[in-house]
Amino acid sequence: MTPTTGSEALTGPVAVALAVLGVLALLGVATVRRGCRRTVGRARVAARTGKVLARVATTATAITLTQWALLTTSDSHWMWALTLGLPAVVAGSAVHPLLTVTTTTHTRLTGRGRTRR
Repeated sequence: MTPTTGSEALTGPVAVALAVLGVLALLGVATVRRGCRRTVGRARVAARTGKVLARVATTATAITLTQWALLTTSDSHWMWALTLGLPAVVAGSAVHPLLTVTTTTHTRLTGRGRTRR
């Protein structure tokens, strides 16, 4: 057996195997990077959701405490109506667009005359 030099060592099946391993390694790196991007994106959405929930809870607590303070100190029917009615109107105006059904109709140009259907 004769010793091989650097240029003769990577010929034949060894070179093919190393090329295949290199391509697989590149695909693996690309897949991991893509997965990391998705995970980071999901984490950002979860963080935003947590912030929104904290703001909602804080606002709801402030409204509830204000209503409780006003209703326990007053016997006036007008105060009760204002204290309970004003937040209900604001909440209704915020919830109304969520419950409204809207549709988008897409038109398509067809034929030689390019008429709308």
